[in-house]
Amino acid sequence: MLVIVCVAEDQLCKESTLKSELEAEVTKCRRERDNLQEQLHKLTVFSDGLQQDKIDLNKIIVQVHHFVALFTVSDIGLILLD
Repeated sequence: MLVIVCVAEDQLCKESTLKSELEAEVTKCRRERDNLQEQLHKLTVFSDGLQQDKIDLNKIIVQVHHFVALFTVSDIGLILLD
């Protein structure tokens, strides 16, 4: 009877240790998941900023093209007047 009790206690001790290790691993995974979600959020905000910068840059490029075209037409007019 004593042997059975000792074996049962040993098994309970091993299972308790395993449970603690698994709980620690779950906690570690949750912490890593939270960290990755935070990084994803930061990258999303950064990407949105880059997208807006691209839109703004394209607007500036269009304006520059309009100015170049305007000055080119103006230069042609001046050449024809000379």
